[in-house]
Order: sequence, then structure tokens, then C-alpha cells
Amino acid sequence: MRDYQKIIQEYDNQHIIRHEWGQNATALFNRVVKLWNKINVGEKIAISSYKKLGIKSAVKFLEKNGLNAKIVGKGPDNLRLVEIEKDSSKLLEVIDTQEIINFDFNSREYQVNVGDAIFSKTDLDAGTRFLLETFLETKIDLNNRNVADLGSGWGAISLVLVNEFPLIQITAYEKEDSSIEVSQINLENYPNVTIIKTDLAQKDSRDIEKNREKFDYIVSNPPFHAKKDERTLIFENAKKLLKTGGEMFFVTEGHFVGRFRKTAMSFFSILEEKNKDLWVVFRCKKN
Repeated sequence: MRDYQKIIQEYDNQHIIRHEWGQNATALFNRVVKLWNKINVGEKIAISSYKKLGIKSAVKFLEKNGLNAKIVGKGPDNLRLVEIEKDSSKLLEVIDTQEIINFDFNSREYQVNVGDAIFSKTDLDAGTRFLLETFLETKIDLNNRNVADLGSGWGAISLVLVNEFPLIQITAYEKEDSSIEVSQINLENYPNVTIIKTDLAQKDSRDIEKNREKFDYIVSNPPFHAKKDERTLIFENAKKLLKTGGEMFFVTEGHFVGRFRKTAMSFFSILEEKNKDLWVVFRCKKN
């Protein structure tokens, strides 16, 4: 196995795909195909992942679907690097992953397209449901308020909030193209929802800076498996987005609770914690 740092240096950043926790093999294949169809024959695509994310089975799926994928490098924390060389000018087709699910929340029925989004594949997931229930119990009126949905996925939080508060102004931040595509479908009838593609774990993000201190509230189901430095940047950017006195509601679960609590305390005052099963919703304030 080659050293992963040397391999990374061989690639343009545009040719690197980061395999996310919870992302199924079909979603990974579709990301590779979209990049494959843009690059020239002889160029290579690198996929960075971790052993615990099931990268071996993902590689087998890529091979089964005609891609010559090989694990070629190792890094710290069981990081793996997969290499795919474009050996043909043939254009590949993505796998159709349209998935329609139905769920109910607060006496409303919803039908949404989740595509190959990473989370909430069969229903509104329990953590997001508990987060939204907890927020509504506060009786805070979000009409005529600016609200950020951080890590918006296929749009669950934004969709529910815009129906509960028709005069709300929501900005949904998401980095995954597959999630953005389906959230645009799910939220296309709501002109008061804006979707922005950005990485919340990026330092000095222009998308964050241009909306600095814009938001009255943040409601978020953040990525639980974010590393310490990524988690720190997510909360740092959340603080930048909030007005002074603004509040952030977020949910986490199980053994992630302690690390999220510690990070949140570095940027906010924690006003309240509410528990249900393994889930914990935090209510924080920017002083």
C-alpha cells in the first residue's frame, strides 16, 4: 500500500470524493459516475473513506458495476484510499434512486423524495422528529424570523418548519449534491426557503461570512460522526451565523452526547437539555 499523503498530492482536489458515514454504495457510485463523465481518459479519481464505513463492500459494488476500483493506500484511523482510472471514453449512467416516502408530523401528512440521500431513508428519523417536537413545545413563533437549517439533508427540518410557520425565512445549508437535488424537489413550492451548497466544517467559508449574524434561530441535526476539528468548525460557523441573543437547537444521541455538549459549551451557553431514549436535544444561546 502506498502512503495516502503521497497519493492525495497526485490528485487535483476536484478529483477526490470523500465517502461519508451512512452513504450507501449506490450513492457513492453515482458520485463517481458524475465525475467520471467530466474527466479525460487516463485521469484518475480518488475516494477517501474509512474501514468502518464499509469501503470494501462499496468497492465490490463499484467493480460489479463496471468500474476498476482498487484500495491503494492507507492512512491514520483506518483511512483507506480507493483509486479509479478512467480507461474508456464511454459515458456512464447514474443508477436511478428515486425513493418516495410518506410520513406524518403534527397532524400533517408529507410525501417526499429522498433519492439516494444519506439519512432518513424510510421515514422521518427519530432524532429529527424529537428535535422538531422539542422545538414546537417551546411555543416560539418563527413567523417573520430568519432560521438556518444546518446539514439539511433532503429537507426534513426545513419542510416541517415552513409548513408550521408559513411566514418563516429559512436558509438550508447542505454539502451533498444528492441531498441537495432531492431537497430542491421537496422544497420547490416554498419560495421562502433558500438552499445553499456549502461545507459547514470549512474554515472561513464565504457562504457563512455573507450571512454572518443574520439568523434568529438555528435548528439542526448535525453529522454525529464529525471529527473533533470538524465538529468545532461546525459550531464556530453556527455562532457566526447567529445574531447575538440568537438560539441554536440541535440533536445528538448515545455516546456522541458528551463530545457535542463539550463543543457546544465552547461557543454557547446551554440553556436546556431534553432527553428521550438515546436522543438529547440541546437548546443553546449566543451571548
